[in-house]
Amino acid sequence: MEVTEVLAVQFELTAHDGWSTGGPETVKEEAVKRQKEKGWKAVRMALAVTIRAWFLRAYFAHRSGESKDLAMQYYNNVIDVLEWGVRTWPDVPTADRGFIFQRTFIRAIKRLRMDAYLQALKQSEDDSQYNVEDLIDIANQMVDETTKNVPKDESDGPMDKGAWYSFFVYPVAEAHAVLGAVFMQQGLSAKQANEAEQAENMLAAAAKFYKKAAEMYPPDDENFPFYLKIAFEAELHRGRPLSETLALCERIRKSIPAVLKIWEFSPSDKLKRHMPQVEVFEVHAYTGLLEGKYTMETPSSEVPLS
Repeated sequence: MEVTEVLAVQFELTAHDGWSTGGPETVKEEAVKRQKEKGWKAVRMALAVTIRAWFLRAYFAHRSGESKDLAMQYYNNVIDVLEWGVRTWPDVPTADRGFIFQRTFIRAIKRLRMDAYLQALKQSEDDSQYNVEDLIDIANQMVDETTKNVPKDESDGPMDKGAWYSFFVYPVAEAHAVLGAVFMQQGLSAKQANEAEQAENMLAAAAKFYKKAAEMYPPDDENFPFYLKIAFEAELHRGRPLSETLALCERIRKSIPAVLKIWEFSPSDKLKRHMPQVEVFEVHAYTGLLEGKYTMETPSSEVPLS
């Protein structure tokens, strides 16, 4: 964290009597006592600044790559206290207990934790505390919790387009992409180990989840062609026929003009890094078809990518 951020957070913790030391158990125990002694305003402000401080520690450790363990520790601390608060004060109005206990806020933190866990798993050693089963569980919980709590009307949650996508669409899309990443890695490992049936099953699952992720985004969002491209890679590794992969390439190619109007200069650089491979594949595939070298039933894995 930047020095100014550290100072600002420390100031807020001091000003509102937040918890600068101690973990979730300390906060939970003392928050109940403070609410009884000083009322909702005092505990609401103290909890809010404490959660903010923990979140910033997690977020900067996560995004900077400083420490995946530190990021996971603080994300877990935040979620622990927030879920406890929902259970402990289920009927207390948001105006009293605080916005931090809203489902949408907790879901936003869980989205970041899910991404942090995926990154930690990718970097982990064999004996790591991070494992595929836990990540699959986190992703499935994200899908389940989000879909069960879709607002039914204006009074039940934010309904403007930006909030709708942020809180009720993108969390599910990202969870599908995480599942796709897990199955892709398992499929490639099985393929390398010559476990043909396992590789086929895992790569098919990867393609399915990446397509589901893509299709939850607007067609002019950069993640739409990006996730379709990763699905294409899974289908390529499966050796699916050109009739299937060329159709997928066409969907990707046709989406690009609308996407570039918004995302051409995106700092993520997803399109520039991934789309040229699709173009190269199509050129080689269609050239081979015209020359009679391939048919539409030719396995896509036979087409060179360079």
